[in-house]
Amino acid sequence: DLATKHDISMDTLYQAWDASINDGGKDSDRLEKAAVAKESLRGATMEMVEMASFHFHRARENQGKVPKEGRMCLLPAVCGLKF
Repeated sequence: DLATKHDISMDTLYQAWDASINDGGKDSDRLEKAAVAKESLRGATMEMVEMASFHFHRARENQGKVPKEGRMCLLPAVCGLKF
């Protein structure tokens, strides 16, 4: 699980969200926690993007094996292949 691997909890999400809407003022502890939270979220997001990209490219390689009648089901994934 990505959340466990990157040590992400609801507090992590709250700290990152709070930092995005507040400047943090002079509370260095709060700023440090926000920076750690953002880095954890960034790591999990990048790992998720890499895995999704892998699956999209693998599906594209194998799309020729899908019967012609079933290829219409693959159309929603086309926009994802651009990223």
